[in-house]
Amino acid sequence: MNTTKNVVLWGWHFESDLDAVNTLASTSEIKICEWFGNHKQATVSLSQIAHDYHSILNLKQSITDLPMADHDSDLRVFSGMYSRTTYGQGKSYFDLSHLYYLYLNYFSYLLKSKNVQQVWFANFPHFGPDYALYKAAKLAGIKTLLCFQSVITNRFFSVNSIEDFGLFEETNLIEENGLNNPYKKEPPHYMKYVKNKLTSCRLSLVNDLRKKYLTSNKKPFTLEGVFYKYSECKQFKKHYKSLITKSVDNNTKFVYFPLQLQPELTTSTMGKIFTDQILAIEKLRKILPDDWYIYIKENPKQTRRQRPALFFQRLMKISNIKYLDNSHSTFKLLDDCQFSACVTGTSGWEAINQGKPVLVFGQPWYLRLPGVIEYSDTTTFEQIIKNQPRKDDVDSAFYELMKKSHAGIIDPYYKPSMSDYNRETNTKYIINFLRRVIND
Repeated sequence: MNTTKNVVLWGWHFESDLDAVNTLASTSEIKICEWFGNHKQATVSLSQIAHDYHSILNLKQSITDLPMADHDSDLRVFSGMYSRTTYGQGKSYFDLSHLYYLYLNYFSYLLKSKNVQQVWFANFPHFGPDYALYKAAKLAGIKTLLCFQSVITNRFFSVNSIEDFGLFEETNLIEENGLNNPYKKEPPHYMKYVKNKLTSCRLSLVNDLRKKYLTSNKKPFTLEGVFYKYSECKQFKKHYKSLITKSVDNNTKFVYFPLQLQPELTTSTMGKIFTDQILAIEKLRKILPDDWYIYIKENPKQTRRQRPALFFQRLMKISNIKYLDNSHSTFKLLDDCQFSACVTGTSGWEAINQGKPVLVFGQPWYLRLPGVIEYSDTTTFEQIIKNQPRKDDVDSAFYELMKKSHAGIIDPYYKPSMSDYNRETNTKYIINFLRRVIND
């Protein structure tokens, strides 16, 4: 006989997610011990836990025996993630170190005191506090569920650990049928209508000061953070305009490396140490022949974050690179390059579908498909060049991979990608999936 599972939820605020979770709670299949989310049913709002955390973390209860394993790597990951929050702007290393352990203590006490059995994330941790919750659950031996919406329409992946993403070796949730390769040579839905326009730094500064002193802001800045943001904005605009290249020589042998939007979970969580994308480019440069170029295209959505002056100073020290204007066609660059490289970007999926190998530095969902080479210190130029993907092999491996994905939209950002979306049908997908998680 099934028993009620005590769960903590992070996210799950999309309409079908809410419907599914409420159904499972109403039938006593789950007991919601705490719900961190952006909706009325959430017991703790994401804004509160991320930005106005003092009343939450200033509790007398504590866990005195927190394990100290992986302190440096965990703090690096947390700090990179938390930098995306407004309150994280201008924080010192020591501020972030103390804050991480306060979060870790808070979540460890929560999990222990409420006898939590499972922690469900509707998306991968990527804000900082959610990563601390994930680590607290892992340290306590509590099962975690992490979901990730795919660029493949109406499909999402799930894993129980960050490390298993792209490998999908630990999952028991296997579907009977796969899916035929739907690839089309066109941008994904979230890139189709992007217009690159550099932000007015002065106007942004005025708005931030107004929000800080004249309005009630649920995502507060420190004063240091306001001016830190202004400085970053100025630096990004200056260096972008001065270093960008509008023309390219497609007769030159080159590797295409499109930069990913930052901060985002696809680098901060799935990129491992290569959330530092320049480190990936530096590693790539060491592999290539001296006369080969690296064409680096900036992401059309990129703003000042994680693009300070030092980013560009370091980038320009790498030999034989071109920093391209983002108006260049990805598909044209993929056609003309010898191979592509990225951390986890969709461009890698596009590359293998266009018959080009891709060197990846992180954990993309397509990691184990033909034509994909996972970077290591022993990776050679010859290994990459010889790994030309055949379309039939890509299609066959993709079909098998999709058996480890699930039908449904779990992330509201992807709802526009499905023209015949139906809330009731989607809710049934999510309920069936979560019931398998409960009983797995």
